[in-house]
Amino acid sequence: MKIDIAFLKEHRACKPGIDWFCEHVPSGETEHEELIEKLLAGKRASDANWLLCELFTRKQALQYVIVSLGFLPAAKLADPIIAECLAAIKACLEDDSDANRERARKAADAAFRAAYTAAAFRAAADADTAAFRAARVAAADAYASAADTADAAASSAADTAATLEAVVRKGMEILREE
Repeated sequence: MKIDIAFLKEHRACKPGIDWFCEHVPSGETEHEELIEKLLAGKRASDANWLLCELFTRKQALQYVIVSLGFLPAAKLADPIIAECLAAIKACLEDDSDANRERARKAADAAFRAAYTAAAFRAAADADTAAFRAARVAAADAYASAADTADAAASSAADTAATLEAVVRKGMEILREE
């Protein structure tokens, strides 16, 4: 897919991101995969993640949340709140019914409350918060909220730039599949 300034503005890219695009894509237009590779090479994995999320269908966004959660330690995935969020996301992938969306919304709300409470006692967000924020994607009706949530999830979950880059590369695989 071609990415240009109009696309970035339509999808409400941040000003620093648009400025970077103008500087690094002098033609004003490029294919999405080429842009993602440039972003990763420029140590802008968070921006690459944002772009991916803007390109995803709902199904791809849900798959991406599962991929992102896969970067959490096994002990974190065993947490009952995270486990329910993951199960709700998988249920939506199998059958995106109103009932499964409601299950996902309730799981995401519980996770969000838990994350909010935990964040009050921590100075910095950790991978738990990322998983909780990512789970909100499952209940989202609008793709735009999926982008914000997945971006926050991937950014928070990545304890190193290499981890976030790995998440983005998995996302690129998801995008290529459909």
